[in-house]
Amino acid sequence: MPKTRSNTTRDTYAVETAPKIAPGTVAMPALTTGPSGAVLPGCGSRVIAIVQGAFLLLALISLSYATVTAFDKGSDLAMFQDMGRRWVDGVYQTEESRFYGHPPYASVLYSAMAFLSFEQLRAVFVLINLLTTFLILLLIHKLWGSNWSARTHWLLAAFLLSSAPFRVALRYGQISLILTALVLGSLLAWKKKRAGLAGLLIGLSLAKYSLTVTT
Repeated sequence: MPKTRSNTTRDTYAVETAPKIAPGTVAMPALTTGPSGAVLPGCGSRVIAIVQGAFLLLALISLSYATVTAFDKGSDLAMFQDMGRRWVDGVYQTEESRFYGHPPYASVLYSAMAFLSFEQLRAVFVLINLLTTFLILLLIHKLWGSNWSARTHWLLAAFLLSSAPFRVALRYGQISLILTALVLGSLLAWKKKRAGLAGLLIGLSLAKYSLTVTT
């Protein structure tokens, strides 16, 4: 009869032939293999890269859409311009004799808009909002992101550009991006012990206090 190994012998053999793992190390899971048994390394990394690339593409599409369609919108911007014109003309209320809801000094800030046509103002304001978006990302970097990786910064930018509030602000001529930059600038000034500048910036941001408070 053929000889068979005892249980003890088999256990000893399995221990001796098992791969040695150094103390303190973690065993890696088996690599993914294809139908033919070929190893497919880094599948998870490729999926993550594809998702991130799609996210960046979505951000570019969102930016392009908001920029192009902004020249056909601007209802909020028209209201700001009307406020500025009424300040220049010495009128503080609408035809229905009700206030816009902004603090009185907001009309003073908007008064410069009265000297441009709406088409000119709309083009200028689109550019201002785009520059302000870049400023927001720069302020975030200075406040919290000095140690962030380049990928983190790109993903943050993609998140901002692909968000609905960004598109709404750009298309309708809203001032939410400007207010966000003012609040972040105030935080940076406070961090640098420039209390006067911090107070000035946060005060200007109160032109629409409902956004500043929630920010």
